[in-house]
Amino acid sequence: MSMETHRMRLVIAGISDAADLCRWNPQYEELVAVTDLREEYQRFEVEVTEGEDCLFCGKVAAPEDLPEDSFDYVVFPDLALYYHGGQALVEKGFLAGQIVTYGYYARYLRGRSFYALRNEWELAEHCAKSGMRRILDFDLFFQRGQIYTKSGLQEKGENFCIEGIAADRSDIGPMLHNLYDSIWERAKDVRLRHYDLVVFSDERSAQECMQLWQEVFDQADAWAFFLRKGSAAWRDFPAFPLEELAQVECVPCVNGAWLMLRKRADADFACYVVQHKKCRLPVLPQGYRSIHAGKQGAESLGIPGDDTGEEISRWNPFLNELTAMYWIWKNTRHAYAGMAHYHRFLAVRVSEGKSGNGLRMADAADVRELLGAYDIIVGEEWVKAWPNEALLMHDVGADAAAYGRKLILDAMKEYQPEYVEAFHAMSAGQGFFRCNMFFARKFVFDAYCEWLFSFLLPAVEHMDAEKLHGKERRVLGFWGERMLTVWLLRQNLRIKELPFLELPHEG
Repeated sequence: MSMETHRMRLVIAGISDAADLCRWNPQYEELVAVTDLREEYQRFEVEVTEGEDCLFCGKVAAPEDLPEDSFDYVVFPDLALYYHGGQALVEKGFLAGQIVTYGYYARYLRGRSFYALRNEWELAEHCAKSGMRRILDFDLFFQRGQIYTKSGLQEKGENFCIEGIAADRSDIGPMLHNLYDSIWERAKDVRLRHYDLVVFSDERSAQECMQLWQEVFDQADAWAFFLRKGSAAWRDFPAFPLEELAQVECVPCVNGAWLMLRKRADADFACYVVQHKKCRLPVLPQGYRSIHAGKQGAESLGIPGDDTGEEISRWNPFLNELTAMYWIWKNTRHAYAGMAHYHRFLAVRVSEGKSGNGLRMADAADVRELLGAYDIIVGEEWVKAWPNEALLMHDVGADAAAYGRKLILDAMKEYQPEYVEAFHAMSAGQGFFRCNMFFARKFVFDAYCEWLFSFLLPAVEHMDAEKLHGKERRVLGFWGERMLTVWLLRQNLRIKELPFLELPHEG
């Protein structure tokens, strides 16, 4: 997001020569006052012509004579002046985080947002107390400081998982990988990853804060915005919709506050059990519900189907359970969503001796817990000695498999060309995630469906069904089943595999 450069409000401490002002750039800083902090304040007139390389300032005053919120930093031009004068200012009641040398200011602060080490500690302690371990550092706030490892942030800091975003990595040293688990180039690289907290530390207007919050709303449970005293966002507090939030808290810190927002918990869970014929289902965990795939024109099974609202039920003979997936995408709103088959479920392992050879169906609590650490839950990868495309040839015949491949590839080249290489990698590979069965937060579920059907529907529209017979007519459904693997090959998602629980399914 584009953002105007914030001009730091500075008090320059120790200037004895007006020429020293030439090091300041009006693009980045506003000189609130200058003063000399030698044995006693020496007040002098500053007469400097304003120009491209020099900043005019006509006010000479001691820092304690200025209103508390009228400046961001007291800057000492050199280390010797800082050594003698900095402690004196601390003794006068100034915060140590606002007293810096010119070298530190130029290296860590110029052209950036306000930073103080204490603010870093305050944020880390708040995260630890609130149980927020997975953090997206949107503006590389932690990178600016002097803490180089997660253990240095807090006593239990090794439990933090911190990721950052940085288009320019030129000033990111290798040591910082002890602090960051990953540093991504673009925000879009992590748009489907989930975090406990997203941190925004750069200065933004209230409107920019609101826009960013809306863009990452699905990605996080909480957000932290640094609001500098006297800034635009401080004066014009962002009007976040309170009905979406469970908690709004201001955590005081140096020269401002952390605005902490926490989302209302939404535990709504649904796993759709896809059926196409009558069968006797076992007792299902809470949140599981049946759906009739291909209900349009079929004998009723007495359960809701995929033929209401926005639907493609008529194409079920060609797309298998994907018509039910399309219906879930277009017609439901859940926090967590998943799919299962009437005879096949994703399971968690339990102690030996219980039913299902030590397996039971994953329930809502299992899914919510796992998605606290992962972004998607899939069935265990199906790995065989043959390439994936050869297995499909075995199922439907070489000609039908090749025909379906051409339909899929032609549509993919037109609508999702950046995935063509991943398609070839999956086809030549010997493993994939099968059965269209997975759990995810609904926004991840929706993102996959939006991608899949962008080219799958054009492919089925171009299919000449008269060329195909029997099982061959389902070839696009079989290719579609393999597309989850293609999609995941290009996503930065944390994937959890679960075993399949297979049940008898005759009648």
